[in-house]
Amino acid sequence: MDGACIVVDVGSGSLKAELASAEAPKVHPNVVGEHKHKPLVRGNDVTTELLAGDAAKNRGLLRLRYPIEHGRITDWKAFGGVLRHVVDDLGVPHRDHPMLLTEPPIADRHQRARLAELVFEELQHPALLFGVQGVLSLFASGHTTGVTLDVGDGVTQACAVVDGYSIRDATRRVDLGGRDVTRYMRHLLRQHGTCLDTSAEFEIVKHIKQERCYMQASRENKDIVPVKHQLPDGTDISLQSEMVEAPELLFDPAVFGFEAPSVVQTVADCVKACDVDLRKQLFESVFLAGGSTQVPGFCDRFLPALARSTPRSCTVRVHAPQDRHLTAWTGASFLAQLTGFRDMLTSKAEYNEQGKERLLHSRLFA
Repeated sequence: MDGACIVVDVGSGSLKAELASAEAPKVHPNVVGEHKHKPLVRGNDVTTELLAGDAAKNRGLLRLRYPIEHGRITDWKAFGGVLRHVVDDLGVPHRDHPMLLTEPPIADRHQRARLAELVFEELQHPALLFGVQGVLSLFASGHTTGVTLDVGDGVTQACAVVDGYSIRDATRRVDLGGRDVTRYMRHLLRQHGTCLDTSAEFEIVKHIKQERCYMQASRENKDIVPVKHQLPDGTDISLQSEMVEAPELLFDPAVFGFEAPSVVQTVADCVKACDVDLRKQLFESVFLAGGSTQVPGFCDRFLPALARSTPRSCTVRVHAPQDRHLTAWTGASFLAQLTGFRDMLTSKAEYNEQGKERLLHSRLFA
């Protein structure tokens, strides 16, 4: 087990993976595609399913599905295939390299145990550690005190850390994220006469969201300049209110029928669950993470909204790293290079001898 640790940030929308010693990870879509059409000639080289990037590139021919929904693995066969594909792409022997997998907070213990089974028994890695994404994102910033708001494709999470100690009872998780914004965007486009309903077209809507959506400083601002957007077939569509209404879901989930707290309320609830003596310094060190916080204008909208929900004596400071869609992986890679990291791992021998349930849950970086 002398090889460098393989770090995989497991997200609902993508897997970021690389050796811990690398500067940045490779980003792989967490998607599987099944051919919708029969091949003219059947043979041994006909692949029934395409994984990750291969599925994304050939989406027009495929029926796409996502192995993870809101942080929960719903298709184990598909996810196992994607994870193997991602690790194989690194070109290193599995048996020589331990693995660090990230997970959202308050994760399903049975899911963690089954992931361990996948890593140890199918992929044959020698050791494993799980780490919570929000805590790792703060670790990447180099700070030991702060609260992280991590908004990914499937989960929103707020995690508080003080002097290097995670306050687990304060952790907040909401099963709402960027994929829900994409669904809302598709709904709004349909209302305005553009129907993009297939699984492949859902990826087109996601691209439109990433390219065109932005946050306004105030929801009451109606000054929106229409924009023309060209679809892959050359058709031009006009976008206007959809560009600002779709990301509004994160600040007001009720607009699309979600009974969930907003991103602002999630952070406020996290901090207020901490001891009163800690709250001031936590509000002064709020860190954004996750790809869904990269919507233009997000920070400008989030900061004053959070300030309005805090006592006047508190100063709210929000840090928005440029590469915040990668900070969970970056924090995990930093952790994997620490001197004492090997002592944190669960080895395959320990896993076999002491049982996956007790051992894995007691050794969690959270």
